[in-house]
Amino acid sequence: MVLSMARIIPKSIQDRLNFFLVHAQDWAADPGAIGLTPGEIAALQEAYEAARDAAVAAREARLAAERATGEQTIRMAALVDMGAGLIAKIKAAAAGNPAVYTAASLDVPSGPTFTGIAPPSPEDFRCSPRRDGAVALSWTSDLKRTSFYRLERVLTVGGVAGRTTREFLAAVRDNAFTDESLPVGFTNVEYFLTPVHQRRNSRPNPGATRSATYTPGSVWPRVAATTTAVPSLAA
Repeated sequence: MVLSMARIIPKSIQDRLNFFLVHAQDWAADPGAIGLTPGEIAALQEAYEAARDAAVAAREARLAAERATGEQTIRMAALVDMGAGLIAKIKAAAAGNPAVYTAASLDVPSGPTFTGIAPPSPEDFRCSPRRDGAVALSWTSDLKRTSFYRLERVLTVGGVAGRTTREFLAAVRDNAFTDESLPVGFTNVEYFLTPVHQRRNSRPNPGATRSATYTPGSVWPRVAATTTAVPSLAA
């Protein structure tokens, strides 16, 4: 009996629901004429409604799961992108100072690992003042996506150097940056731009560092800008 019924009752969930919806209505017209009782028809209708509700709930659950999975994918990608960007900045800030890795709870690199072609040196490194007091920096390069630039500066205020070592500004992947954090009254600022591999255990390539200097003049704006190779990276 079960095998023969398999040939009559459809296989898919929706087709089965449609089948019993239509037939329950037809059979309810005159149950006795087809060997059934009104009670059996009523029970069939209840079973149909329960199966229909369960099918609707299952479909909504699948849709919700798909939406949740899509949201998870989007949020996880955003987390990884943001985290990778922050780690790149930490690596740039840690150049020459392994204590930064320890403070960030990251493994301290064992040493430089320049494999293949080292990041290219930036060319035509320039700086120019803006009327809002910031300094716009620009350069040209063929930097790959696996690398970034470590940007530093040395400030002089009133003829006295503010720092004996370079001050980290940013990890940059573009060919431009605007320094909006210059103090009032500075008399000179020298910028240093170093390409860095964004790879595990990588460090800046000091031989590729370039510098540019801006000295405010009496006639605004006046730029004394130079682009030079820097033989070594100060600690």
